[in-house]
Amino acid sequence: MKILSLIQVIIQFGCIIILALMFSQLNLVGTSLIVLGSIIGVIAIWQMRKSKLSILPDVIKGATLIDSGIYSIIRHPMYLAVILAGIGLAINSNNYVSVLFLVILVIDLLFKSNREEQLLSDEFEQYESYKKRTKKIIPRFY
Repeated sequence: MKILSLIQVIIQFGCIIILALMFSQLNLVGTSLIVLGSIIGVIAIWQMRKSKLSILPDVIKGATLIDSGIYSIIRHPMYLAVILAGIGLAINSNNYVSVLFLVILVIDLLFKSNREEQLLSDEFEQYESYKKRTKKIIPRFY
C-alpha cells in the first residue's frame, strides 16, 4: 500500500505547489490564513518530534502515538494547517482554477486521513479511545 501513500502525498504537494504558483495578490484574509496554517503546522511538527514523523500516512516501525498538546484537541493538525494555508493561497490567487486545486487538495487529505486513521487503529489499541475524545481536523466540529 506504500504506492497509494505515495500517490496521496504527490497529489497533496502537487496541489500546494500549483496553488503557490498561482499566487497573484496579497490579501489580508488569504495571507492571515497562510500564516495561521504555518503556525499550526510548525506546532504540530514540533510536538510530533517525539514520534517518527513521516509525510506518508503509513505508520513507521517504532512510532509512538502523540495525544498531547495540539494533538489532544485534533488528531490531524498538520492537515488542518495545509487546508488553512491552501485556502489562503486560493484566496491570494483570486481565480477559479485555484478553487479546483483546493477542492482536490481537501478531498485528498480527507482520503489520506481516513486511511491513516485505519492504520493507526491497527497499530495502537488506544487509538479508538483517542478518537472518541478528539475531533479529526476541525476543533469542536469535525
